[in-house]
Amino acid sequence: LARFKFLRGKAIDPFGRHTHRRLERQQIDDYEALCEEIFDGLQADNLDTAVELASLPEHVRGFDSVKEEQLAAVQGKLSELLDAFRRSAPATTAN
Repeated sequence: LARFKFLRGKAIDPFGRHTHRRLERQQIDDYEALCEEIFDGLQADNLDTAVELASLPEHVRGFDSVKEEQLAAVQGKLSELLDAFRRSAPATTAN
C-alpha cells in the first residue's frame, strides 16, 4: 500500500469515500470554521475559552471507531465551550 500513497486525497483514492475518511475531512472543515469564529470573536475576557476550544481536537485520536467514540465525547464539551464563547463574544453586525 505504501507504493500507492500518491493516490491519497485524489479522486481515485480507493479509501477516500469510506465513512471514516469522510468524517475526517468533515472534521477539518468544522475545525477551520471554528477557528474563524474564534478569530472573529476573540477578546481578552474569552481568551481562555478560545484556547480550550482550539485545543479540543487534540483529544480526538485513534482510528475509525475509537476516533468516533472520542469525537462523540468531545462534542458535548465543544457545545458547552462554544456557547460560553458566544455569550462573551461581541455581537457582530451584519451589513
